[in-house]
Amino acid sequence: MLLSVVLLIGAVCGVYFMRQAAQLRADGENTVAAAESTLAGAQARHDAVDPDTETGAAAWTAAEQEVFDETREKIDALKADNAALDESIKAMEKEIETKLADEDTAYYNSVYEEMQKGVDQVEEYLKGD
Repeated sequence: MLLSVVLLIGAVCGVYFMRQAAQLRADGENTVAAAESTLAGAQARHDAVDPDTETGAAAWTAAEQEVFDETREKIDALKADNAALDESIKAMEKEIETKLADEDTAYYNSVYEEMQKGVDQVEEYLKGD
């Protein structure tokens, strides 16, 4: 009888551990399958950008062309801004020339120049002491 009970307990434990082992094996296989799927996806993404592959080289070329086009657009925009600034500078230079040609401005400029000469002479006299 004791032997029957021990055998029965052994059989129940054996069945329990077999189920646990089967469950662990199934979980392990699922984990391996998920990891292989992730690896395949990562490899596909790597191949898509790897310049040593045909697809990757095409992707690199397209990215380089995009950067080149963006840079060209920025250069063109800067050139247009530069041209606008040049026009603005020319307009201001003309305005300055007009104001300098004005009689009142010419009078005040001549007064300023004479005053500057006087200041320079006084400074020379002070240095001589």
